[in-house]
Amino acid sequence: GPEVIVHCAALTNVDYCEKHEKESYEHTLESTRHVCELAIKCGARVVYISTDYVFDGNSGPYQENDTLNPINVYGKHKLLAEQLVRSSLIDYLVLRVTNVYGDEARGKNFVARIIQHCQQKQPICLKLPYDQFATPINANDIARAMFVLLSDKKTGIYHLASTDYMNRV
Repeated sequence: GPEVIVHCAALTNVDYCEKHEKESYEHTLESTRHVCELAIKCGARVVYISTDYVFDGNSGPYQENDTLNPINVYGKHKLLAEQLVRSSLIDYLVLRVTNVYGDEARGKNFVARIIQHCQQKQPICLKLPYDQFATPINANDIARAMFVLLSDKKTGIYHLASTDYMNRV
């Protein structure tokens, strides 16, 4: 079986999760439960990709041991999934990331969608949260950090972020 299972599946559209709580629960929590069961059966390590939405956003940047207080369905479900990983497994990594960017062939991430609209000369109306701050990180940097943490046999919760703390817009 696999030595490592990287679990990054979830509904990530925060507004959609608010309107479709049951679907969010199934995609985020139930999928995590299945991954944990599989990992136990085959003795694999689990890397769970989480989010900064486990915090309330009132006082960042956050440290790994800061008080958790999700304020929306997405954040609550990601926190429940983190807790499931931590309570079910001994050998795990929980990696909290925010504003991931990089090459995206499917156009799912925010930056890729903006570029796609511009290339197709389509009008775009943005409703952006000017009061939210984050530390965007490139997907390749996440992969490198994950490789190092796995190679060094680290376990626990880690925040992966850039050094730039900026407005999400």
